Amino acid sequence: MQMFVALADSGSFRGAARNLNISQSALSIAISQLESALEVVLFDRTTRSISLSPIGRDFLGPVRRILADLDHTLGDIEAVADGRKGSVTVACLFSVATRVMPAILRDLRAEAPGVTVTVQDATTHEIVRRVARGEADIGICGEVDLEETLRFEPLVEDHFDAVLPRGHPLAGEASITWAALIAHPIVAMAAGTQMREQMDKALQERKIRLIPVIEAWHDAILTELVRLGVGATALPALVGADQGGEVIRRPLTDPVVKRIVGVVTSRRQSLSPAASLLLDRLVHTLTPDGIVARLGGPAGAQDG
Repeated sequence: MQMFVALADSGSFRGAARNLNISQSALSIAISQLESALEVVLFDRTTRSISLSPIGRDFLGPVRRILADLDHTLGDIEAVADGRKGSVTVACLFSVATRVMPAILRDLRAEAPGVTVTVQDATTHEIVRRVARGEADIGICGEVDLEETLRFEPLVEDHFDAVLPRGHPLAGEASITWAALIAHPIVAMAAGTQMREQMDKALQERKIRLIPVIEAWHDAILTELVRLGVGATALPALVGADQGGEVIRRPLTDPVVKRIVGVVTSRRQSLSPAASLLLDRLVHTLTPDGIVARLGGPAGAQDG
């Protein structure tokens, strides 16, 4: 079809062959084969000239559209293949969705504006389920036991901090023990969340029992409760607690409770180029030195 259009535009086998960088005989054979396959005459030939037949003229417009559509389709495929186009769904913890993803998505938008990203915030267990069901390409969550079809790549070692309202009796301490923290009213993540499971497991080993006055499924609720003075809480360093100076953070010790945050992907299905591009940016952001980053702990203590 490309040869047919080239010959129709040129009006001569010599000119069309030169434009196509092929021999005249190869072009002549291709046109004859096309006419034989269609069982029509596309060109009227004389010893001195060649011109489109009436059927050829009717055929030319649709062929141009077909070739234009094909070029567009091939261009789209090439764009998808090199990550410039495509769609990615990321299921991640709320803290990652709000503190990490926006900057990554900004940079990705500048590099590959044709890539569409959907960000879903969920709990670790729900994130794992979505990746396993193919509802998300990438999951960003805490380390958890996985089925054989999934893989986990650690990125961040995240320590739990005490999150306190201004004026709390422990606010002047450089670091706080868990026993001291729970001696005061405390609000905490609800039972069944991975953060609560991690805290409970670590505290049970020290025979420390956590009895919250309020439980919630979302860390944003806890930080607002802290700001209002309802109680203190414990949250990983990756979880933001910026309340305009009304909330402060202190490292929690005895025991030091930590979690590993990483990426969950499927072993059964390879990532698309767009998803791989997003994952590369995510890994570079959280592990700029090529090692598992460490957040929180005594060195990472700061006011909120």
